[in-house]
Amino acid sequence: MTNFEVMTFLQQKKSNRIKPKGQLATIIYETMRYLKSTDCVYQSDESIKNFLKDVSQLPLPKMEKLTLVNIPPRSPIDVQTVIQFSEDVLTDEGVDQLISCASLHFPEPQQSEENSEEDVEAQ
Repeated sequence: MTNFEVMTFLQQKKSNRIKPKGQLATIIYETMRYLKSTDCVYQSDESIKNFLKDVSQLPLPKMEKLTLVNIPPRSPIDVQTVIQFSEDVLTDEGVDQLISCASLHFPEPQQSEENSEEDVEAQ
């Protein structure tokens, strides 16, 4: 399951009339808190399907594709950390294609104006 699917499932569980209690409630809360800090909050079923379609011709196992959905690569180093023996499996063009696909289907969230102003003031 992708992080997006887990988050969607937990949101549905949270909206049920029967509320989880005890440790289960804590686990759901902590998991949701973590997932809200990841890229999955900006993903959709459609963006995930389109990404997987675009990278389907690359010689990658399913688990590496799943990891690429959960942690979209933004640089060649990101690709190397996710794909085992990436230099043997992918050409430079393949790495560039992965990064382009991730940027197209999972664009990085824009900083809010407030955060940008704080960064400028800090300098």
